[in-house]
Amino acid sequence: MVVPQKKVAGKKSPRKPQIIEYKQGDVLFHEKDKAEALYIIKEGQLRLYRPKGKGFIEIAVLRKGEVIGEMAFFDEKQTRRSCSASALVTTKVIEIGFESFGKAIKNLNPWFKTIIFTLADRLRDSNDLVKQLESNSVGYGGGKTSQYKFFNNADLVKLLDYFYLVFKGYGVQDTNGYVLHKSILKYHLLDIFNFPEVKMEEFVRLMQDLNYLEVSDDEKGNPNIFLLRNEKFYKGALDFLNEQRRLDDKKRVIIPPRSEAFMEKIIEQLEGVEPDGDGKCEVNLSKIIEEFKSKNISVGQEDFLDVISQGLAEEIVVASNNEYVSLVKIEDLKVLFPFIRFINKINRLNEEKATKA
Repeated sequence: MVVPQKKVAGKKSPRKPQIIEYKQGDVLFHEKDKAEALYIIKEGQLRLYRPKGKGFIEIAVLRKGEVIGEMAFFDEKQTRRSCSASALVTTKVIEIGFESFGKAIKNLNPWFKTIIFTLADRLRDSNDLVKQLESNSVGYGGGKTSQYKFFNNADLVKLLDYFYLVFKGYGVQDTNGYVLHKSILKYHLLDIFNFPEVKMEEFVRLMQDLNYLEVSDDEKGNPNIFLLRNEKFYKGALDFLNEQRRLDDKKRVIIPPRSEAFMEKIIEQLEGVEPDGDGKCEVNLSKIIEEFKSKNISVGQEDFLDVISQGLAEEIVVASNNEYVSLVKIEDLKVLFPFIRFINKINRLNEEKATKA
């Protein structure tokens, strides 16, 4: 997930409307910035959020055709932005300065202006209520920012379960997986299961990064066609999380990111190698360490110890050629690796959410 980091907008409102392109992560405006324009999304997606402690609260995800920042025009008391907005993907917006928008409103029939301002008042009241509810939502335990988690275990179990069931139940199977229109997934997750949209969107991006979900355009050129790859991963990850939840902390599988990188290189090195009768293969640790060193990657022999502690490998020994080797349970390691990578990616995302507002 890309966390909002930099502000691109901040200039005075233009005299005429103009199209502006924002890259993924660019910020249109921050909370409490002076409001001088409204925006119509031409392409892409925008996230609305509010900082809280060391993290931030997700408010909404807006898409093509939706308007953002208009409430500041209708409310004379609201001269500052009530939340922040950033681009989730490369996004084009039509920026309309309040001066230009005011001239357009001024030319409307009086009765039509009355309707617009009445609707704006009602929407503002509804937004205030929603913000009060959302300020108490998602991932904060007892107000302690150190406990902030965008995705907690319950979220992950639900998402894995929902994705697996909806794609298997309503998707069309082909040689690559299950194909499903996004609207069907949203209907079940948002309308039936009442799951937060911002979490669903973030999970979609995460699954894309892991290559377990592919998103392509529909006939109108919108990214609405989902292909769920390797449905066994979703079921396996769900079983893994449920099993981990039942274990004591000391018995849970914990493989830090650097040890995860070591595991990946072990799998690459032993590709095609047949294990012995005990299901073990000898891995040359020295070659892996040298490869990391040549790429200036801070992963060393000590990072292999986590693999040993989980019972996936034996103690390190020095071979006759003075190279470090070990026997690893390669099949067990291959089965576990996708889930380790998934959990570590979730942890990194949670850390980003908690530390970068």
